[in-house]
Amino acid sequence: MVYSRQLFQLDVMVAVMLVIALIGLLLDRALALGETWLSRRYGGAA
Repeated sequence: MVYSRQLFQLDVMVAVMLVIALIGLLLDRALALGETWLSRRYGGAA
């Protein structure tokens, strides 16, 4: 029982989830900027 509490510490789990979400948002923004730049540079029709 004690091992399972150490394995799934709620504060650590929430912190890791927030870090993953932040990385996802940063990647999304970077890819959106890259898409805009490529579209302007190479004249994308979309």
